[in-house]
Amino acid sequence: MKVSGPMIARISTDLDAPAGRVWALLRRKETLLYVTRGLMRFSGAERWPEEWREDKEAVGRIWLFHVIPGWRHRIRLVSAAEERHELRTEERGGPVEVWNHRLQVTPLSSGHSRYTDEIEIRAGALTPVVWAFAHVFYRYRQARWRALAKVLG
Repeated sequence: MKVSGPMIARISTDLDAPAGRVWALLRRKETLLYVTRGLMRFSGAERWPEEWREDKEAVGRIWLFHVIPGWRHRIRLVSAAEERHELRTEERGGPVEVWNHRLQVTPLSSGHSRYTDEIEIRAGALTPVVWAFAHVFYRYRQARWRALAKVLG
């Protein structure tokens, strides 16, 4: 299968927590480490900023399932739009040439919100495989978000 352009993965989940609280946690390094724990870890994360800020970059080696060494992954926060509760990152590493990630929190009611991950993926011939992985990975992350939201609500 020849892929000429990027593929987009878009996954959403509803959370039993207020959008403002989810937004505040979304910007924290510890939240990213929590929602990815189990499927992957990042060596070098101890050097990352505690809170994501625009034009800051984080680099670390990915370890799949915490034991299988992966590649060096680079994350750069491109924008943090407070009014829209939206973060945008540009990421890359290993076979992944482009992993542009938009994370958004939308209020549904005073105590509920919708969290959305949207990822533009380019990985050459591996793009469909990476796209499929992104769907599994973000569904896992969002399940971790739902568990976290239970203690936030």
